[in-house]
Amino acid sequence: MVMDGHVDSYTGPAIFFDLKKLQPGDAIIVRNRKSDRSLIYRVESVEAFNTSEAPIERIFGETDEIRLNLITCTGKYSRKKKEHEKRLVVFAKLDGDDK
Repeated sequence: MVMDGHVDSYTGPAIFFDLKKLQPGDAIIVRNRKSDRSLIYRVESVEAFNTSEAPIERIFGETDEIRLNLITCTGKYSRKKKEHEKRLVVFAKLDGDDK
């Protein structure tokens, strides 16, 4: 599963603003509010890539493991290009579930 979100906006921090604070071993809990089921993923790495050099296959490709990759922008913002210079990716793997 891949989830993406903005790091910020013209008015301030956005949903993935604190993504850069995650560290290997941290838990990411994904909850289904309708069924009250949760999946727990463990962060394996947090990596920044130049936008043009992001490993597309590693981020979005198939895997034989249950994984979660979170992606947002990071680095300096270019007003000319209207984008940040890098992509921040959190790579996580399913650890278990609590229900």
